[in-house]
Amino acid sequence: MVEVWVSDVQGLNAADVRLTFDPQQFEIMDADPNQAGIQVIPRNDLLSPDLVIKKEADNATGEIWYAVTQLNPSPPASGSGALFAFRLRPRKTGVGGFNFSSFKLATREGTVISATPISVTYYVTLGDSVSMYLPLLAY
Repeated sequence: MVEVWVSDVQGLNAADVRLTFDPQQFEIMDADPNQAGIQVIPRNDLLSPDLVIKKEADNATGEIWYAVTQLNPSPPASGSGALFAFRLRPRKTGVGGFNFSSFKLATREGTVISATPISVTYYVTLGDSVSMYLPLLAY
C-alpha cells in the first residue's frame, strides 16, 4: 500500500496530483473492479473527497492522476494526512520509484498553495511486502 500525503498545509480545499512510475517495475492494482479503468483509493484523512474528478492509474504509461475538491459545507483542511492511496505489485526485482510529474494544491478561493514534492526510490525484491508514503510538503 502506498499513500500520497500532504504535510503541514493550511486552508487546503482542492488537489490535483500526477505521479509517474516505471510500468516495467510496478503494477498498480485496481481498487474498484466494478468501475472501468484502474482506480486508486481516495482518503479522507485530511481533505474530504466530496468531488473526486480523477482517481486513475495507467499501467501501460506509468501514470497516476488524482484530482479532488471539497464542496460546501466541508471546511478547508489544515495539517497533514493522506490524499489518496494505491496498492502495487512489484513486477521485477530492482530499483523503482514514484515521481510527482505535476501537482497543484489550492484554497477554496483558488489560490495556489506552495508545496515541495519529495519523490522516492526503493529497492524492491519480488515477494516483498511494500509499504511506503510519498510526501508533498506544503508551505
